[in-house]
Amino acid sequence: MTELDFLEARKCAVCGKDFAVLYPHLWRYKEPCGGKGHYRYFCSWKCLRANEKNQKEKTDMEKLKKDGTPAKKPGPKPKTGTLEEAMSGMADAAADFFEKCGDMGLEVGAPEPVRKITKPLAHSGMEACGWRGTIGRFIYDEDHDIIDFEGFGGDDLSFTTDAWRIFMRELRTAAELMGVEL
Repeated sequence: MTELDFLEARKCAVCGKDFAVLYPHLWRYKEPCGGKGHYRYFCSWKCLRANEKNQKEKTDMEKLKKDGTPAKKPGPKPKTGTLEEAMSGMADAAADFFEKCGDMGLEVGAPEPVRKITKPLAHSGMEACGWRGTIGRFIYDEDHDIIDFEGFGGDDLSFTTDAWRIFMRELRTAAELMGVEL
């Protein structure tokens, strides 16, 4: 092995430029040709792509008839119809899609469900049992299952969680009967 076995002189198959190929087995701008282990070398990426484009054009030319007109592809002819038929078909497909979504329990366009909090928030080993709102504080007594409301104006309410459910339902009904929107 001489010191120049890693270096070979080549001529670009596209532009004809003479160039040196360092380590021919690692050269990336080449394509197989002829027999096993024979390659066509290119001086650059640009020439490699130009060769690929020429090969594609040759393949496309092979698809032409002798008179120069494009050869037709085998297979069934596409079905033609009116725009109205096409739009109707798309509407039917969309209706089927949304119906199947409904069958799976999915509502397209429905807002994401709000995640339900199932246990109190915790931090530093302690659990939150109260929240301050804009008109007062809410405090939960887990031992007695009671929620207290302490209004900033001095108003207080204290009910069990079941009584709060009944209170909320009755409040909505009473407001509706009085014509008040909550």
